[in-house]
Amino acid sequence: DLVAAAVISVFAITVYFFAEKVAKSPLGRTMRAVRDNEDASRALGKDDASVRRKVLVVASAMAGMAGALVTFYYGSVGADTWTRFAWTFWPWLIVIIGGAANNAGIALGALFFTALFKGLAQIQVLLPPSVLSDPNYIVDIAFATLIVIVLLVRPEGILRERPTLTLPRRKLVMIARSSSTQLPPAEGDSSTREGGGKLGRLKSLLGRILKRRGSADSAR
Repeated sequence: DLVAAAVISVFAITVYFFAEKVAKSPLGRTMRAVRDNEDASRALGKDDASVRRKVLVVASAMAGMAGALVTFYYGSVGADTWTRFAWTFWPWLIVIIGGAANNAGIALGALFFTALFKGLAQIQVLLPPSVLSDPNYIVDIAFATLIVIVLLVRPEGILRERPTLTLPRRKLVMIARSSSTQLPPAEGDSSTREGGGKLGRLKSLLGRILKRRGSADSAR
């Protein structure tokens, strides 16, 4: 069991970092564009059919490797192992709980689902037969109630979708600092005051850029 857990953990971590790398790449931004507005992405010259094919191939490869690891964990599988409810509805529920557009949220959703599932399994043993005709129904009732609450209260899941930066945050800060040193200070610049912070410097930088652009337009 320890060997199987170690192999599965390494695979899960590798897939997570791979998914994060793809999400922050040009392909990931194209995937979001195709998801949000296919017509706009086509107008910008993106081949949405090619993007969907790539996603299907990569996702199918990951699913195949995950299935092989499940077989490695159980030792043997049969036709009755792969039920629609356990291998379609449960993963879908994990994605909804964690956040469909956030890889870290899906990981948290999987941990939350597993902990709740194990807890409900213990409750099933303690419940007397008079409470429910079939104690197994408590799992279905609990997760059905949970998904309704999530969709009503927080439809984006535990973690929301994060904005994708075209450049690393460190490089963006360096560009902002170099631009602020090249521009002349504006009158009443609040970024030099104590407590201005990063937000004040960015606001001041934006104001100086707009002021310079306005003066250039008026000079034409």
